[in-house]
Amino acid sequence: MMQTGSGRRGSARSKEMPNASPTVLISGYYGCGNIGDEAVLGGMLHALKQIRSDSEVQYIVLSQNPPETANMHHVPSLHRMRFGDVYHMINRCNLLISGGGSLLQDTTSLHSLVYYLFVIYLAIKCKKPAVIYAQGIGPIRRPLARYVTQWVLNKTRFITVRDEESRRLLKTIKVSIPPITVTSDPAFLLEPADTGKVGAILLENRVPKDKKLMGFALRPWKYPSLEHLTAMVEEISKLTEYHPVFLPMHSGSDIFFSSMIREKLNCPSSIIRSKMNYEEALGVISSFTAIAAMRLHALIFGASTGSKLFSLSYDPKVESLMKSLDLDAYCEDVQGFDPVNAAKKVAKMIEDPNAGRVTQEKMALIRESAIENAKIALAILDEK
Repeated sequence: MMQTGSGRRGSARSKEMPNASPTVLISGYYGCGNIGDEAVLGGMLHALKQIRSDSEVQYIVLSQNPPETANMHHVPSLHRMRFGDVYHMINRCNLLISGGGSLLQDTTSLHSLVYYLFVIYLAIKCKKPAVIYAQGIGPIRRPLARYVTQWVLNKTRFITVRDEESRRLLKTIKVSIPPITVTSDPAFLLEPADTGKVGAILLENRVPKDKKLMGFALRPWKYPSLEHLTAMVEEISKLTEYHPVFLPMHSGSDIFFSSMIREKLNCPSSIIRSKMNYEEALGVISSFTAIAAMRLHALIFGASTGSKLFSLSYDPKVESLMKSLDLDAYCEDVQGFDPVNAAKKVAKMIEDPNAGRVTQEKMALIRESAIENAKIALAILDEK
């Protein structure tokens, strides 16, 4: 059953029906409790609707939680694992968009890669154009996974990727038929929630008003150890006298991990436990002077709101982002990093008014590039 947002139609009309609006089906990691991925979808829909409104094009999203997606994004949504319904919708749509985010990789799960490629394959089978939208590709380490990715992607109509490293990987695995363009993550297009909402969230989570704030968006990973991260947070607090605020970007795992770090700290700190949407998370990050993050979209939010950025790279996508922002000097590899040296680097960054921030000129170019994704996708929709 398709779920719809408030005031939306409950089903898409097929393109064969008279006067039917064209339908764009969007596939990604949505409805899974990850603020970053919801921000990707929010930015994507913002850009698409800026060019073509709901009255001109119907946008439908595949989701793990269709009611939540419909309510959050105000679009019809379909369960992504009901393959009969998915196939039926692909057969009726006019364009499949796969993305954004890190969908095509085999690091977290081979099953995930197979799923997203299978959805694209269904579009190809149904003779529907498929577009890869602002994805971060890879790592794809298994030879068979590389071969299947190459075979499927060479049958798509256009590919946009969010970093140069993704484009290089596609060339390495011999994806050569569709055009490939480097753009920017759709989440760069988002605006924060109003200050009243943000203030209420900070108050609810006992974040002090009289302190300068340093955000931390950390996640469980095999590196770095809990002890290393605890030592870094404590040392940063000591050197800067900033109040640490933990911002979980994924419900459940990030909250539990941040709570474990807090229990070991010998300094006051806060954690945002409120369930937030991406606009509220963006607003909370705007209250931070600086943020140290492993989560990619926490860094994107920080860049958008003018916070100073320090990253701990657990995945090539984090390093690629910092390089694209001209902030690779403030990127540390999680494996074997020294928490005291990292804290000193953060303290020095905070002291320097010109360090760690993305310039307004750079942000304007990034946002223009993010809009380009939507222009490309809708141009494919217009092709006969």
